[in-house]
Amino acid sequence: SEWSLVSAKRHRDSISPSSTYPAMSSSTAIAEGELISILDSTTISPAGSATVSPTPTAAVLPCEMCQNYELSLKNAQDSERKMQDELKAARSLAERYESELVEERQYRQNLEKKMMETAAQTEEQLNESAKSFAALSAKFDEAVESARKARLETTVTVEAAKEHISLIEKEHSDLVAKFEKLLGVKAATAAIMREEPIDITSDVDSLQYAVLKTREELIECKAAKEYNEAEMRDEIAALSAQLHEEKAAKEQRENEMMDKLNEAHTSLGIANSQISDSEQVAVKSDAQARQITELQHTIAELEQQVQQVQSERAAVEQTSANFRQRCSALQHELDVSEQVQKDFVQLSQSLQIQLEKIRQSDQEVRWQWEDEISECSAPSCTTTVARLRPKPRCMHCGKIFCAPCVSTTVPAGKNARPAPVCAVCHTLLNKDSAPFFSREPNK
Repeated sequence: SEWSLVSAKRHRDSISPSSTYPAMSSSTAIAEGELISILDSTTISPAGSATVSPTPTAAVLPCEMCQNYELSLKNAQDSERKMQDELKAARSLAERYESELVEERQYRQNLEKKMMETAAQTEEQLNESAKSFAALSAKFDEAVESARKARLETTVTVEAAKEHISLIEKEHSDLVAKFEKLLGVKAATAAIMREEPIDITSDVDSLQYAVLKTREELIECKAAKEYNEAEMRDEIAALSAQLHEEKAAKEQRENEMMDKLNEAHTSLGIANSQISDSEQVAVKSDAQARQITELQHTIAELEQQVQQVQSERAAVEQTSANFRQRCSALQHELDVSEQVQKDFVQLSQSLQIQLEKIRQSDQEVRWQWEDEISECSAPSCTTTVARLRPKPRCMHCGKIFCAPCVSTTVPAGKNARPAPVCAVCHTLLNKDSAPFFSREPNK
């Protein structure tokens, strides 16, 4: 019991009944609270034995209560171990669920990828099946149309052959009737000859003449008969051959038509099978389309997130662009300022040169002779004036210039007539005019 009290006192600050054991019963919590109050009043001697201070509560508690407290402490420790085991089990279960969630996400991504590939393949198969069905339908229509045309042609040919055969049969019957009629005429003539009385002369010459005449008539009859028979045989043979050829052509056309019809039936069967396959593919495509729709909702949510990130990025880029634009504007202003300073320096130098020239001109004759000057006297102009007669001249300083450099005028004399002057003299004479150095130089 001493060891239990010591261990309980060591762990009393780290164990809280209300926070560590929320599922503990109220009686156990009360007992443990009492145990902690006892531990507060308990001291441990240097020898390691526990002594209880003489408090009223400790004085009245019997030893059985200590045993109950020890039992409660053991139960609390057992509950702690059980809770730790449950916590470990919950952590392992959470880790397992997390790994399963990762695997499920990976499986879902793979499934989405496969579904997209399957949808693309299905759509491609549907397009190919539609194209094949359209091609087979066109072929079937062509076969039906060609069969109809061939049937019409065969019918027309058969009708023409029948008409030709009937015509030939009619001609044959006419020839037979003519031949029979011819035979009947001969027979009638022979009967007439039989009924005629036989008048045999006793003259030998007359008898010979009659025999010869009869022989010639007999030969002529046989020749006519043989000619007619040969002609009839030739016609019958030709008609028979033509009839056989027409029958063979008819049979060949019928066979060709049967082959075409069989081919059309085969193509139709293939088309029907492909249509059934296309229907099955369409059913699969519908199922995949539903799955794709579900995936598209997920993709739409992700796209919204991406758009939000892109909008934030665009705002940052816009701010950066504004700063860049402001920096470029400041840089441009700085460049302009530097250029203005350079221009002011050059202007100051030019003004000093012009002032020095004006001072020198006050000490010498300003007039320039035309044969001595070949270029414009303006400092920024190099136009030649060698061929000009008379050469343009400033009416104030007397120097020779090109025509554009003395295009400005000032009123002179009592009548205020316009007098051409150079830019420098115009600036000196006209107070309201812009300085000559602010103008573009003549080139």
